[in-house]
Amino acid sequence: EPGDAVDPGVTLDMAQTRYEFKAGLKNPFSGLDSLKFSFSRTDYTHTEFEGNDVGTIFVSDGDQYRLEAVHSKAGVWQGAFGLQASRREFNAIGDEAFVPYTKTRGLGIFALEQAEWSAFTLELGARYDKQSSTPDGGSKRDFSLTSLSAGGRWEFSEAWHLSLNLDRAQRAPAEEELFANGPHAATATFEIGNPNLEKETSNQLELGLHYHSDFMSGKFALYRNKFDNFIYLNDTGLFDP
Repeated sequence: EPGDAVDPGVTLDMAQTRYEFKAGLKNPFSGLDSLKFSFSRTDYTHTEFEGNDVGTIFVSDGDQYRLEAVHSKAGVWQGAFGLQASRREFNAIGDEAFVPYTKTRGLGIFALEQAEWSAFTLELGARYDKQSSTPDGGSKRDFSLTSLSAGGRWEFSEAWHLSLNLDRAQRAPAEEELFANGPHAATATFEIGNPNLEKETSNQLELGLHYHSDFMSGKFALYRNKFDNFIYLNDTGLFDP
């Protein structure tokens, strides 16, 4: 109808810059085959335009540090262990900013081990993390996260092998899942976070039959996934005309 306002639509402009540094030592100490260190920094900006006007600017800057050691073979076992630390600052800028400035910190330790006995291979993994999210003007949330994995492979012939994998992984809710409270023009929704969310846990089991030859390879697998405290953006059914 004449005189009606025209929705200018929403467009996005995204930019990311990433820096990485890696260093390592071979046989640094007795009992260690290698020692590796890595550092990465990511600067991310996401701007939402409503027509020609800037609506909301999302800025996420983060650093990650990782130290990993590979130990010498001990009997049938060989593997690696280490620690990882991270820092991230998230900010939404603009009149319709719906997530507060949030600092997230994380520290984790991990270990991976593999053993071989003739036609059978066993792999084990474990990781433990402490993560905290602190919003500007809000209460800090702390999470303890444990992830475990176990996998076995049986090569019962030259071309065929059977695998069984068990995985348990946990993740902490993201900033917007915890602290969002406002209109999000890009999705045409009013997003409401839940600062009382608990960590999400996924459990997976997979049984696979594999075939390999010089001409082809294939896999048949059965798997089951189960989630506890699954986090997703749910529709409340409320509308603002």
